[in-house]
Amino acid sequence: FLAAIGAGDITTAQIAGRLQPVAPREIAMPPAADRERTATERSGIHVHGVGRMLTSLARCCSPVPPEPIVGYITKGRGITVHRRDCRNALRLESEAGGRMVEVSWGDTAAQTYPVTIRVEAYDRPGLLRDITMLLASQRINVLGANTHTDKDSARAVMDLILEITGLAQLSDVLARISRFPNITSARRHA
Repeated sequence: FLAAIGAGDITTAQIAGRLQPVAPREIAMPPAADRERTATERSGIHVHGVGRMLTSLARCCSPVPPEPIVGYITKGRGITVHRRDCRNALRLESEAGGRMVEVSWGDTAAQTYPVTIRVEAYDRPGLLRDITMLLASQRINVLGANTHTDKDSARAVMDLILEITGLAQLSDVLARISRFPNITSARRHA
């Protein structure tokens, strides 16, 4: 390239033409109603009477479809979505009821939701392997795990954060884990 400039094969006009930005092609934007519907569908949550808003799921209760939910308008972070029976949501409603909004589940077919479960068991070799093999066979991703075994009582406690598609999948996986030998409890954990 530089040799071609030095030899005079490329003129300054040609260089300037290459440096000018190419006019961007116009991209047809869908109508506003379609954009709003698409954003709502992507989030999986519909905010009644507000339209498009940033939503996030509350970590305290980790709601999953089709549980009844309610939204809380935060300062600067959009709407936090809680289970309707969440202690924090009930407290917020009594303290700042004017910031609560009605929300509902939108199209949740392709969505996953983080849910923490707690498994308690009498420890045995292969316990964690059996649980993770079950989760893998159900195509459930494990986002986090915290396990502890008390050597004196031989009791194991496992807190697992799972990516769940909905309440039916959560109920099914908890029932399956409960059937393993030595499991004393498998439940959702807040």
